[in-house]
Amino acid sequence: MPLAPADALTKKLKWDDFTHLDKDPPKPGGTAQAALTDVDYSYTAAKVWSDDGKKYKMSQNPTITTRMHPDCWVANFVFDFPQAEQDELLKHEQLHYQIGVLAARDCAEGFNALQNKEYDNTQDATDEFNALFATLDVKKIQLKYDKDTHSQPRKFPVKQKAWATAIGLVSASKEKKLRPTLIASSLIDDTM
Repeated sequence: MPLAPADALTKKLKWDDFTHLDKDPPKPGGTAQAALTDVDYSYTAAKVWSDDGKKYKMSQNPTITTRMHPDCWVANFVFDFPQAEQDELLKHEQLHYQIGVLAARDCAEGFNALQNKEYDNTQDATDEFNALFATLDVKKIQLKYDKDTHSQPRKFPVKQKAWATAIGLVSASKEKKLRPTLIASSLIDDTM
């Protein structure tokens, strides 16, 4: 099952990829949300009759498509930060994006494994497809990433590096899966 677009796994975010919003900057000593990154998914995978007409299976060549959610934004006050701080925040947002895309890659590989499987009824096929598609729900992982780093990569560089290292391992290897790698790195537990 292909993951689309072809550059989804290697895409490097730029601030131009985000909607720029006028938001109040943080008060001295305070914090304010500076950006939001989320990934949207769509997939094409239909259930079709098998060759004997008695069972169902997945259509050939299903695709998962990823894109940055149109509601992604960056606060304009970010551009008043020193360049190094802007760069660190963009790297933080890049990891949010990669978490979403790597979940999509893992899901696509799961669909590949189901491509030749036959089902006795459409409900069994639907249940298995939906269970696999549910692996794309990475909200708890995203929240844990922000909790660990306090959404402040420059102030919490050790945690930021731990997440970047784990995500880098998954990105660099088709054999590494997102959730098992994050669990092995003690960044999430198995309920996420």
